[in-house]
Amino acid sequence: MREIIFYIGLFLLNITPAFGQERFIERHLPQFIPGTMELYHMPNYSEPSGACKMGVNLELRKGLHGRIATLSRFGKNCETYFARTIRSYGLIARNAGCGSYRYIDEKSYGNEQPNIVILDHRKRTCDDDVPAQVVVRELINGKIKVRYSDDLTIQE
Repeated sequence: MREIIFYIGLFLLNITPAFGQERFIERHLPQFIPGTMELYHMPNYSEPSGACKMGVNLELRKGLHGRIATLSRFGKNCETYFARTIRSYGLIARNAGCGSYRYIDEKSYGNEQPNIVILDHRKRTCDDDVPAQVVVRELINGKIKVRYSDDLTIQE
């Protein structure tokens, strides 16, 4: 309700929420929840104990200029070499309803295909099923990769 009143106020003042005002608008959203978690290619992914487990580590944190997501590959119990790639994105927050939040890469905001979209359901209030507490859709080399949090590894 507060967001609707805020937008009505912007309308009455003849202010349109353009890109420069996004940070002003997102300040009115509830507090950002930092945390780290492991992401995998399917929900509820598990490997047998002692097997090689490769995935992506996601860190959500506050930086000097706003919200930041950092993704890096990892391997547990793996003897094979893989390149450790690290990607960071500045994020714009949106309310996704039911206490969930949608974070979008601020550099690709407004594009049809943003570089990254993070759905954060950690504070979800609705009693419906979601595939994981955090779902990440990332555009890499023209291909969309979807990864899901291992909810047992989330640290806030």
